[in-house]
Amino acid sequence: NSFTVGMERRICNNKTGDEKILYYLYIRDSFTFTDYEYCVLAHEIIHILQFMLPRLLDRNIEIEAEAYTHTDIMKQCLEHLRGK
Repeated sequence: NSFTVGMERRICNNKTGDEKILYYLYIRDSFTFTDYEYCVLAHEIIHILQFMLPRLLDRNIEIEAEAYTHTDIMKQCLEHLRGK
């Protein structure tokens, strides 16, 4: 199986030295909506949350915030893939 979904993280600095961290979720055109691909997409979204959310909240306390964020990112990805 070739992966159709993946995640990358880049750290950038602007001219004033401020650090920005960018998270990329890439989905190749060959996404075929199989159960396996849904699972891989959810898996990669979890990685984004693992990197991003500790900077914003305590993941051990704010469990609903993490669940809602996962759902929202998953929904946005699926809407994009379906062309909505």
